[in-house]
Amino acid sequence: MVWTGSTNISEGGIYGHSNVGHCIKDKDLAKEYLKYWNMLKKRSK
Repeated sequence: MVWTGSTNISEGGIYGHSNVGHCIKDKDLAKEYLKYWNMLKKRSK
């Protein structure tokens, strides 16, 4: 399972706006998501 979404970290964003969250319960899609984020992690080093 994957939980993803976005947050506006400014004071106005946290207290004045709704944030978005997505819960993905598809096992195969979650694996692909993890592979993607691991690739991004390697590139950021």
